[in-house]
Amino acid sequence: MAFPQVSDADTQNGTVTSASTSWSLTYPTNLANGDLILLFFALNDVQTPSLPAGWVVDYGTNSPVLQGIGKKKSDGSETGTFTLSITGAVTGAWRVFRITGWEGTLGTAGGNFSSSGAVPEATGSGTSTTPDPPSLNPNNWGTENTLWFAVAGADASPSFSGFPASYTNTSSDVPGGSAPSMGIARRELTAASENPGTFTVSTSSAWICLTAAVRPASSSLSRTATDAPTTSVSVARIGTFGRTSTEAPHTAESAQRGSFKTATDAPTTADVATRVGTFVLVATEAPTISEAATSSKVSASIVHHNVRGAGFPKSRAWR
Repeated sequence: MAFPQVSDADTQNGTVTSASTSWSLTYPTNLANGDLILLFFALNDVQTPSLPAGWVVDYGTNSPVLQGIGKKKSDGSETGTFTLSITGAVTGAWRVFRITGWEGTLGTAGGNFSSSGAVPEATGSGTSTTPDPPSLNPNNWGTENTLWFAVAGADASPSFSGFPASYTNTSSDVPGGSAPSMGIARRELTAASENPGTFTVSTSSAWICLTAAVRPASSSLSRTATDAPTTSVSVARIGTFGRTSTEAPHTAESAQRGSFKTATDAPTTADVATRVGTFVLVATEAPTISEAATSSKVSASIVHHNVRGAGFPKSRAWR
Protein backbone atom coordinates (compact mmCIF):
# COMPACT_ATOMS: atom_id res chain seq x y z
CA MET A 1 0.00 0.00 0.00
CA ALA A 2 1.15 3.54 -0.73
CA PHE A 3 1.49 6.38 1.75
CA PRO A 4 -1.30 8.96 2.04
CA GLN A 5 -0.39 12.03 0.00
CA VAL A 6 -0.69 15.76 0.73
CA SER A 7 -1.57 17.86 -2.29
CA ASP A 8 0.68 20.81 -1.42
CA ALA A 9 -0.60 22.98 -4.26
CA ASP A 10 -4.07 22.84 -2.68
CA THR A 11 -2.99 23.77 0.87
CA GLN A 12 -4.40 26.96 2.42
CA ASN A 13 -3.14 28.89 5.44
CA GLY A 14 -3.40 32.20 7.22
CA THR A 15 -3.06 34.24 10.42
CA VAL A 16 -5.58 36.18 12.49
CA THR A 17 -4.05 39.33 13.99
CA SER A 18 -7.24 41.04 15.21
CA ALA A 19 -8.96 39.09 17.98
CA SER A 20 -12.17 37.50 16.75
CA THR A 21 -14.69 34.84 17.75
CA SER A 22 -15.32 33.92 14.11
CA TRP A 23 -12.41 33.02 11.86
CA SER A 24 -12.99 32.72 8.13
CA LEU A 25 -10.83 29.90 6.79
CA THR A 26 -10.40 28.72 3.21
CA TYR A 27 -10.96 25.17 2.02
CA PRO A 28 -8.16 23.44 0.08
CA THR A 29 -8.72 23.60 -3.64
CA ASN A 30 -9.60 20.64 -5.92
CA LEU A 31 -11.35 18.62 -3.23
CA ALA A 32 -12.88 15.36 -4.44
CA ASN A 33 -15.34 13.04 -2.77
CA GLY A 34 -13.54 10.96 -0.12
CA ASP A 35 -10.52 13.25 0.33
CA LEU A 36 -9.37 14.00 3.88
CA ILE A 37 -9.47 17.67 4.91
CA LEU A 38 -7.03 18.15 7.80
CA LEU A 39 -6.88 21.46 9.70
CA PHE A 40 -4.42 22.64 12.34
CA PHE A 41 -4.92 25.89 14.29
CA ALA A 42 -3.30 27.70 17.22
CA LEU A 43 -5.13 30.18 19.51
CA ASN A 44 -3.72 32.69 22.02
CA ASP A 45 -6.28 31.88 24.72
CA VAL A 46 -7.89 28.77 26.17
CA GLN A 47 -11.33 29.03 24.57
CA THR A 48 -13.59 26.41 23.02
CA PRO A 49 -13.37 26.07 19.21
CA SER A 50 -16.00 24.51 16.97
CA LEU A 51 -16.45 23.82 13.25
CA PRO A 52 -19.48 23.22 10.98
CA ALA A 53 -21.35 19.92 10.76
CA GLY A 54 -19.23 17.09 9.36
CA TRP A 55 -16.05 18.13 11.16
CA VAL A 56 -14.46 16.43 14.18
CA VAL A 57 -12.51 18.82 16.42
CA ASP A 58 -9.97 18.19 19.18
CA TYR A 59 -7.34 20.28 20.95
CA GLY A 60 -4.79 20.50 23.75
CA THR A 61 -3.96 23.48 25.95
CA ASN A 62 -1.08 25.00 27.86
CA SER A 63 -2.32 28.39 29.00
CA PRO A 64 -2.41 30.72 27.25
CA VAL A 65 -1.93 28.57 24.13
CA LEU A 66 -4.43 26.21 22.51
CA GLN A 67 -3.34 23.89 19.68
CA GLY A 68 -6.23 22.35 17.75
CA ILE A 69 -6.95 19.86 15.00
CA GLY A 70 -10.00 19.44 12.78
CA LYS A 71 -10.73 16.61 10.35
CA LYS A 72 -13.43 16.14 7.74
CA LYS A 73 -14.14 13.63 4.98
CA SER A 74 -14.86 15.63 1.85
CA ASP A 75 -18.04 15.09 -0.14
CA GLY A 76 -16.47 16.93 -3.07
CA SER A 77 -18.69 20.01 -2.72
CA GLU A 78 -16.54 22.08 -0.33
CA THR A 79 -15.29 25.31 -1.89
CA GLY A 80 -14.59 28.84 -0.71
CA THR A 81 -14.58 29.55 3.02
CA PHE A 82 -15.81 27.97 6.23
CA THR A 83 -15.96 29.27 9.81
CA LEU A 84 -13.98 28.35 12.90
CA SER A 85 -16.10 29.59 15.83
CA ILE A 86 -14.50 30.32 19.22
CA THR A 87 -16.19 31.11 22.53
CA GLY A 88 -13.89 34.10 23.14
CA ALA A 89 -12.10 36.55 20.84
CA VAL A 90 -8.61 35.28 19.99
CA THR A 91 -5.74 35.68 17.53
CA GLY A 92 -3.61 32.94 16.05
CA ALA A 93 -2.74 30.90 12.95
CA TRP A 94 -4.18 28.09 10.83
CA ARG A 95 -3.27 25.74 7.98
CA VAL A 96 -5.47 23.21 6.14
CA PHE A 97 -4.45 20.29 3.91
CA ARG A 98 -6.04 18.11 1.24
CA ILE A 99 -4.95 14.46 1.64
CA THR A 100 -5.60 11.55 -0.72
CA GLY A 101 -4.88 7.82 -0.44
CA TRP A 102 -6.04 7.52 3.18
CA GLU A 103 -8.05 4.67 4.70
CA GLY A 104 -11.29 6.68 4.73
CA THR A 105 -12.65 6.17 8.24
CA LEU A 106 -13.01 9.60 9.84
CA GLY A 107 -14.15 8.42 13.24
CA THR A 108 -16.31 10.36 15.67
CA ALA A 109 -13.67 11.61 18.11
CA GLY A 110 -10.21 13.07 18.36
CA GLY A 111 -7.52 11.58 20.56
CA ASN A 112 -6.30 8.02 20.08
CA PHE A 113 -9.22 5.68 20.58
CA SER A 114 -11.17 3.11 18.58
CA SER A 115 -13.56 5.98 17.76
CA SER A 116 -10.70 8.09 16.36
CA GLY A 117 -10.82 6.30 13.02
CA ALA A 118 -7.89 6.67 10.64
CA VAL A 119 -6.70 10.05 12.01
CA PRO A 120 -5.70 9.80 15.71
CA GLU A 121 -3.56 12.29 17.57
CA ALA A 122 -1.81 12.94 20.89
CA THR A 123 -0.76 16.18 22.62
CA GLY A 124 2.05 17.26 24.94
CA SER A 125 3.05 20.57 26.52
CA GLY A 126 5.87 22.46 28.17
CA THR A 127 7.82 25.72 28.34
CA SER A 128 11.17 25.93 26.54
CA THR A 129 12.83 26.73 23.24
CA THR A 130 12.36 23.11 22.10
CA PRO A 131 8.68 22.16 21.70
CA ASP A 132 8.52 18.38 21.78
CA PRO A 133 5.68 16.47 20.06
CA PRO A 134 4.62 13.35 21.99
CA SER A 135 4.90 9.72 20.94
CA LEU A 136 1.88 8.27 19.15
CA ASN A 137 0.98 4.59 18.74
CA PRO A 138 -2.28 4.55 16.74
CA ASN A 139 -4.96 2.49 18.45
CA ASN A 140 -6.55 1.24 15.24
CA TRP A 141 -3.61 -0.16 13.25
CA GLY A 142 -0.11 -1.54 13.49
CA THR A 143 2.85 -1.23 11.14
CA GLU A 144 1.61 0.41 7.95
CA ASN A 145 2.73 3.12 5.52
CA THR A 146 1.60 5.93 7.79
CA LEU A 147 1.75 9.68 7.18
CA TRP A 148 2.85 11.43 10.40
CA PHE A 149 2.41 15.10 11.32
CA ALA A 150 4.31 17.01 14.01
CA VAL A 151 2.73 20.34 15.03
CA ALA A 152 3.76 22.98 17.59
CA GLY A 153 1.92 26.06 18.81
CA ALA A 154 4.18 28.46 20.76
CA ASP A 155 3.09 31.54 22.71
CA ALA A 156 3.85 35.12 21.62
CA SER A 157 4.97 34.49 18.05
CA PRO A 158 8.52 33.14 18.30
CA SER A 159 10.14 32.17 14.99
CA PHE A 160 10.87 28.54 14.13
CA SER A 161 14.48 27.73 13.29
CA GLY A 162 14.39 23.95 13.64
CA PHE A 163 12.01 21.07 12.95
CA PRO A 164 11.95 17.38 14.01
CA ALA A 165 14.72 15.32 12.41
CA SER A 166 13.69 13.36 9.29
CA TYR A 167 10.56 15.49 8.88
CA THR A 168 10.08 17.45 5.67
CA ASN A 169 7.67 19.91 4.06
CA THR A 170 8.13 22.24 6.99
CA SER A 171 6.09 25.41 7.45
CA SER A 172 5.55 28.11 10.05
CA ASP A 173 2.86 30.76 10.46
CA VAL A 174 3.89 33.69 12.68
CA PRO A 175 1.12 36.28 13.30
CA GLY A 176 3.18 38.57 15.56
CA GLY A 177 2.36 40.20 18.90
CA SER A 178 0.75 37.98 21.53
CA ALA A 179 -0.60 35.52 18.97
CA PRO A 180 0.97 32.04 18.93
CA SER A 181 3.21 30.84 16.14
CA MET A 182 2.48 27.45 14.60
CA GLY A 183 5.05 25.12 13.04
CA ILE A 184 4.18 21.97 11.07
CA ALA A 185 6.24 19.19 9.48
CA ARG A 186 5.41 15.72 8.19
CA ARG A 187 7.02 12.36 7.55
CA GLU A 188 6.24 9.15 5.64
CA LEU A 189 7.29 6.24 7.83
CA THR A 190 6.37 2.55 7.89
CA ALA A 191 6.09 2.03 11.64
CA ALA A 192 3.60 1.05 14.32
CA SER A 193 4.40 4.15 16.37
CA GLU A 194 6.34 7.38 16.09
CA ASN A 195 7.99 9.83 18.49
CA PRO A 196 9.04 12.95 16.56
CA GLY A 197 12.07 14.96 17.55
CA THR A 198 11.87 18.56 18.75
CA PHE A 199 11.19 21.91 17.13
CA THR A 200 13.39 24.90 17.91
CA VAL A 201 11.92 28.37 18.53
CA SER A 202 13.67 31.71 19.00
CA THR A 203 12.57 32.40 22.60
CA SER A 204 11.49 30.24 25.51
CA SER A 205 7.71 30.00 25.29
CA ALA A 206 4.76 28.07 26.61
CA TRP A 207 3.96 25.52 23.93
CA ILE A 208 1.50 22.78 23.09
CA CYS A 209 2.53 20.10 20.58
CA LEU A 210 0.50 17.59 18.64
CA THR A 211 1.46 14.38 16.82
CA ALA A 212 -1.09 13.12 14.30
CA ALA A 213 -1.17 10.07 12.06
CA VAL A 214 -3.06 9.32 8.84
CA ARG A 215 -3.66 5.68 7.98
CA PRO A 216 -3.10 4.58 4.37
CA ALA A 217 -5.79 3.13 2.15
CA SER A 218 -5.91 -0.64 2.50
CA SER A 219 -4.83 -2.81 -0.41
CA SER A 220 -7.73 -4.30 -2.37
CA LEU A 221 -7.10 -7.90 -3.37
CA SER A 222 -9.36 -9.49 -5.95
CA ARG A 223 -9.15 -12.26 -8.51
CA THR A 224 -9.97 -12.03 -12.17
CA ALA A 225 -10.86 -14.71 -14.69
CA THR A 226 -7.19 -15.32 -15.37
CA ASP A 227 -6.07 -15.44 -11.72
CA ALA A 228 -5.18 -18.72 -10.09
CA PRO A 229 -5.34 -19.89 -6.48
CA THR A 230 -2.00 -19.86 -4.73
CA THR A 231 -1.88 -23.49 -3.51
CA SER A 232 0.54 -25.39 -5.71
CA VAL A 233 0.31 -29.07 -6.51
CA SER A 234 2.97 -31.64 -7.22
CA VAL A 235 1.52 -33.57 -10.12
CA ALA A 236 -0.51 -32.91 -13.26
CA ARG A 237 -4.07 -34.03 -13.45
CA ILE A 238 -7.09 -33.91 -15.74
CA GLY A 239 -10.70 -34.49 -14.81
CA THR A 240 -14.08 -33.23 -13.76
CA PHE A 241 -15.17 -33.11 -10.19
CA GLY A 242 -17.62 -31.78 -7.64
CA ARG A 243 -17.13 -31.37 -3.93
CA THR A 244 -18.89 -30.03 -0.87
CA SER A 245 -16.24 -28.73 1.50
CA THR A 246 -15.47 -26.32 4.29
CA GLU A 247 -11.77 -26.49 3.67
CA ALA A 248 -9.39 -25.28 0.99
CA PRO A 249 -7.33 -27.73 -1.10
CA HIS A 250 -4.23 -28.94 0.70
CA THR A 251 -0.86 -29.29 -0.98
CA ALA A 252 -0.63 -32.75 0.57
CA GLU A 253 -3.65 -33.84 -1.42
CA SER A 254 -1.24 -33.99 -4.38
CA ALA A 255 -3.67 -34.08 -7.31
CA GLN A 256 -6.42 -36.02 -5.64
CA ARG A 257 -9.08 -33.42 -4.92
CA GLY A 258 -9.81 -29.72 -4.48
CA SER A 259 -12.46 -27.19 -3.68
CA PHE A 260 -13.61 -24.92 -6.49
CA LYS A 261 -16.22 -22.26 -7.03
CA THR A 262 -17.57 -21.34 -10.43
CA ALA A 263 -15.85 -20.55 -13.69
CA THR A 264 -15.45 -16.93 -12.68
CA ASP A 265 -14.47 -17.27 -9.01
CA ALA A 266 -11.42 -18.43 -7.13
CA PRO A 267 -11.69 -21.05 -4.38
CA THR A 268 -11.65 -19.81 -0.80
CA THR A 269 -11.38 -21.48 2.58
CA ALA A 270 -14.93 -20.44 3.39
CA ASP A 271 -16.48 -22.47 0.54
CA VAL A 272 -19.36 -24.54 1.83
CA ALA A 273 -21.42 -25.14 -1.31
CA THR A 274 -20.83 -27.86 -3.87
CA ARG A 275 -18.99 -26.41 -6.86
CA VAL A 276 -18.15 -28.12 -10.12
CA GLY A 277 -15.54 -27.51 -12.76
CA THR A 278 -13.05 -28.87 -15.19
CA PHE A 279 -9.38 -28.32 -14.68
CA VAL A 280 -5.93 -29.14 -15.89
CA LEU A 281 -3.05 -28.90 -13.45
CA VAL A 282 0.54 -28.96 -14.59
CA ALA A 283 3.21 -29.84 -12.04
CA THR A 284 3.68 -26.97 -9.52
CA GLU A 285 0.83 -24.99 -11.14
CA ALA A 286 -2.53 -24.07 -9.60
CA PRO A 287 -5.83 -24.48 -11.44
CA THR A 288 -6.90 -21.45 -13.44
CA ILE A 289 -10.29 -19.90 -13.10
CA SER A 290 -10.70 -19.63 -16.86
CA GLU A 291 -11.18 -23.38 -17.14
CA ALA A 292 -14.96 -23.50 -17.43
CA ALA A 293 -17.38 -25.21 -15.05
CA THR A 294 -19.23 -28.22 -16.37
CA SER A 295 -21.73 -30.71 -14.94
CA SER A 296 -22.47 -31.77 -11.37
CA LYS A 297 -21.22 -35.30 -12.01
CA VAL A 298 -18.92 -36.26 -9.19
CA SER A 299 -16.13 -38.15 -10.90
CA ALA A 300 -12.48 -37.65 -11.68
CA SER A 301 -9.47 -39.39 -13.06
CA ILE A 302 -5.80 -38.89 -12.39
CA VAL A 303 -3.24 -39.19 -15.12
CA HIS A 304 0.29 -39.86 -13.97
CA HIS A 305 2.75 -37.49 -15.66
CA ASN A 306 5.94 -39.22 -14.66
CA VAL A 307 6.53 -37.07 -11.57
CA ARG A 308 9.38 -38.81 -9.81
CA GLY A 309 8.51 -40.23 -6.45
CA ALA A 310 4.85 -39.26 -6.62
CA GLY A 311 3.77 -42.88 -6.36
CA PHE A 312 0.39 -42.44 -7.97
CA PRO A 313 -1.28 -45.09 -10.16
CA LYS A 314 -1.64 -44.27 -13.81
CA SER A 315 -5.39 -43.94 -13.54
CA ARG A 316 -8.07 -44.00 -10.94
CA ALA A 317 -11.72 -43.05 -10.71
CA TRP A 318 -13.99 -42.45 -7.75
CA ARG A 319 -17.51 -41.35 -6.94
